[in-house]
Amino acid sequence: MGIPSTKEIDEVAKVVWASHILSYWNPYTTPMPDKLQSPSDGNTTDDDEDYDNSSDIDGTSTDTAMLAGGDEALCEKFLNCISELLAHTKGGKHVTAAALREKEGSIEIDIARNTGFSHKDDNYISSLTRFLARRGVSHQDAEDDHYFLRQTIVYNASRVSDAVTKAVGLLNGSPFCPVPRSSIESQSNDSTCLLGCCSKGHPLASNAIESLILQLLNFDFLKSKSLTSLEREDQICQIVELAALALRSSQEMQARLKDILPCADPLKVMKIWRIVARPATDLYILSRISWLLPNFRSVVFIKMSPPDPIRLQKRHKKSIQQAWKKLQLPAMDRSLPNNIAKKSGEFKRDCFDIPSVHCEIQLLARYEAEPSLTPTILYLGCSKKACFLCQRFLALSSLKLRVRGCHGQCHPSWGIPLLSLDTTQPRTRQLCEAIKEKIKSLIDPEPFSKTVAVQQSSAVSELNSTDMLVMKRQHARREITDRRGQEHREATQILLNPRSVGPKKIFYRDLKSLCVMCQMPRPKDGLCHHCRSTWYCSKRCRELDQPAHKLVCARYRELRHNRPSDAHRIGIWFPRDTKEPVLVWAPIVLKMGEYHADFDAFLGPEHAVMFTLPFNQNKRRGLTLDHQITIYYQDWDEPPGKTNQSIQHAVEACHGMRIPYNLCGDYVVMSGRYGDPPSEYLDIDCADFRHILDYFSTYFDDTIRETLSGGSVRAVRINCPLEQKLNSCEEFQSVVVDRDFPTSNMVSGLSMALEDPIWICQINQDELKHGIALLDEPPENPWQNLHAEILSTDIDPESEGWGMSSQPPWRFDGSVIVMRRHGEDLDVEWVQHICTYYLEVLQPLIARSLSGELSRGDVLAEVTRERIMAWKSVATPGEFMNPRPERGFVERI
Repeated sequence: MGIPSTKEIDEVAKVVWASHILSYWNPYTTPMPDKLQSPSDGNTTDDDEDYDNSSDIDGTSTDTAMLAGGDEALCEKFLNCISELLAHTKGGKHVTAAALREKEGSIEIDIARNTGFSHKDDNYISSLTRFLARRGVSHQDAEDDHYFLRQTIVYNASRVSDAVTKAVGLLNGSPFCPVPRSSIESQSNDSTCLLGCCSKGHPLASNAIESLILQLLNFDFLKSKSLTSLEREDQICQIVELAALALRSSQEMQARLKDILPCADPLKVMKIWRIVARPATDLYILSRISWLLPNFRSVVFIKMSPPDPIRLQKRHKKSIQQAWKKLQLPAMDRSLPNNIAKKSGEFKRDCFDIPSVHCEIQLLARYEAEPSLTPTILYLGCSKKACFLCQRFLALSSLKLRVRGCHGQCHPSWGIPLLSLDTTQPRTRQLCEAIKEKIKSLIDPEPFSKTVAVQQSSAVSELNSTDMLVMKRQHARREITDRRGQEHREATQILLNPRSVGPKKIFYRDLKSLCVMCQMPRPKDGLCHHCRSTWYCSKRCRELDQPAHKLVCARYRELRHNRPSDAHRIGIWFPRDTKEPVLVWAPIVLKMGEYHADFDAFLGPEHAVMFTLPFNQNKRRGLTLDHQITIYYQDWDEPPGKTNQSIQHAVEACHGMRIPYNLCGDYVVMSGRYGDPPSEYLDIDCADFRHILDYFSTYFDDTIRETLSGGSVRAVRINCPLEQKLNSCEEFQSVVVDRDFPTSNMVSGLSMALEDPIWICQINQDELKHGIALLDEPPENPWQNLHAEILSTDIDPESEGWGMSSQPPWRFDGSVIVMRRHGEDLDVEWVQHICTYYLEVLQPLIARSLSGELSRGDVLAEVTRERIMAWKSVATPGEFMNPRPERGFVERI
């Protein structure tokens, strides 16, 4: 998109003004329930921790049903743990959010932080990836896991130290009453380590509570001493490990705290200890989930780069009184409240501070800009609850992304990504109205409308034994479901795309040595015992082919032993009006000096013109047959749209296959080619029947698919502006088409000069013509396809149309497909690179040549494969040859 309009920036300015006024007056927007503290209770920091009264604050996640079955609690807990571990420092700058996409055997996790990630974060994320991958190793080294636990605690040392300081404050003034040694030793303890990776227990596990209390009581004394960095790390690690050990049994811990610390509130102590133990408990939860769910062991972290926020302009520098008037807020009977009045001198400066785009908004903008990257589960894990502005903005989005909760505080240093302003302007206006409603409620408060400060972050709870039992049961069910799903996928691939499961290259002397379905070497007992002409490698391949094979199998063996004469050959007749093909005898006759089969009884009157389609390639299975197969048909006044019923029924008998072209009339198929001597004509067998059905299922296929199948190639779709707006798609898209995709005779002139000929094919635009009426504001030049015109530029130096589009009337209307002429895959990046090279390099040179400043030969010297490959765009240097590993916010064309 271009530069934001004045109206768009004005809407953002109103949000900035209103949010600052609300934060000055009272930033807390959550209504106060009964028996809850008010803002004056001291909870006014920007990052207060949430210490709930429940021993398991994420109680809903204990229902650990399979993710595929619809319960998303485990996945949400996994994302929350990731976010908490990466938010290693207290404060708004390090708030982190995460979302995931499930892949085949792995997951992708998008992570965003308010201020981005550093080299230190990159190192930790790499170590975390390796830690999760080790969950699938049967004999993993526990020492590596214990070292990573220490690395995690040190990485979070800043946040842990802050929590320890609060824990020390809770113990001040409470007498310490140690429990007698005999009762401590009699208590049962878990003999496993903190991560559950080995049976080596912690040396202080038997009296973890007492040891932790002593560490905390002596924390100030130890802190005053000059400790080395290593000693400080050891101290922090020991405190975190003791807190995690103490929290293994919440009920037992609560009872013992009443005896050991009689004057302290055990619930408050447990809450703060849960925050102290967070690095260890989060890592344990990640370990258990990834151990039970194989997909979660292979994780790819995609770090988001913080986008540039929209910044106000000089004309938006207003006083509070001016902003109040611009917002059309109700006039007040008296002067501004004290909270606002004392901040009036800072209002202009505060509004012009550079805002940060919160991590939740970063992820939302990414998914709205690139819908194909939308997470599998519409949930954003976060290290803290969402602020008032984020929560309202997410709720206004069509994606309806859920978050961990909302603390309700209004943070005015809140920005909108610059690149997403065109899609967020209506929501910006609605957000401003929501803020104004909060301000109006403060001007004229209703009874009992007080607000309260809600803690902004919380600790993810541990997994108890009940959770683990349920997870194991669900893990077993998932394995069964995955196995059945994998078998179904493989069966579909064998039928539609055998190259994905069979051998990549096929070496054979006789096709009968291969399975007719997947081309794997056949066993000795793989012959069909009825027709004795088709071989299979397994029961699965036999069952896949059976729905179609049985149409001719029984009749074939009976027919083969009743040959009318030596001149007769078996063929397959596909009648137009019946559902089953028929095996027939056809005599080989000599007419006008050529041999051919006599089909008058099957194809209709003699005066009709007979056509032939010879082939010896099975594109779907990647085979070259050792004999020719010929399809015979006649084109004689056949009503359009009436598809041959027997061909359709035979092809579609196998689930997932279809005929992409309307085949009308009667068809007969023979083994041999029209005009060959009689010795070249062979009997059609049941293995040929499979090749014939594969041919019909790929004949003249103009389907545009998303994934490769047999006989298809990757091409590039260039969408016109109308298509982009109607279908929310990119200008350049990678698509999959049949190798025989119907094309025009239009070959790109630029591609010919690059010795890489590319076909340009116009796509049917009927749907777009109906869709344009649905748009309130159609795009400018909705049908023009600039990049298609670039590819069709005439660069023949002898042509009168030099430098112009070679397609009359000098433009393409609508979307097009471009594909390599020789049936090879075509990449989007290569097509984009050619077009960009033309715009930045060739177009200025062609203009100079048309004015006589340069010769056409000088321009053609720049149109070589070597020059275009070495060239890098000025606008995006190095992007084509060296794409960035990170995915940031990319402006859509």
